[in-house]
Amino acid sequence: MELEYGQKKLLDNKSELEHVNNQLMETNNALSVLARNLDRTRKESEKRILERTRALIFPIIDKLQQNANLERYRTDLDLLVGNIENLNSDLSGDIKMVASLSTTELRIAFMIKNGMSSEEIAKHLFISPATVKTHRKNIRKKLNLQNSGINLRTYLEYETVED
Repeated sequence: MELEYGQKKLLDNKSELEHVNNQLMETNNALSVLARNLDRTRKESEKRILERTRALIFPIIDKLQQNANLERYRTDLDLLVGNIENLNSDLSGDIKMVASLSTTELRIAFMIKNGMSSEEIAKHLFISPATVKTHRKNIRKKLNLQNSGINLRTYLEYETVED
């Protein structure tokens, strides 16, 4: 009698544990789907912020930088651009690039990614094309792209899109 009662109790406990285990597995699956959706939504939001920054803010700053009447604010505008680019780099998730490149290298990398030639970058930053070439070389070195055959612009575009 007592043995039968013990066996019944064990079967009831086993059934209860199986039910709880199934609930936990369902909850885990739901959380996994939710985590994937949140991650995708975060990446989409970051991409929209980056695109809007490039489309809405940088053209205004470029226009201000071209205005000779605002020459005395050149340093402030350059600092503003650098800070925005740093924020954009943070959003893109490329921690390696943000951590390893200087502010000037980040600015130049951003310009390369946007299709500017070395001559255009030199003119925009008021530096020589040789200085831009040196920065490009340093960027390739810091990103481990030396002698890799990988186009720097393509690499920078890929890193932003994928992250």
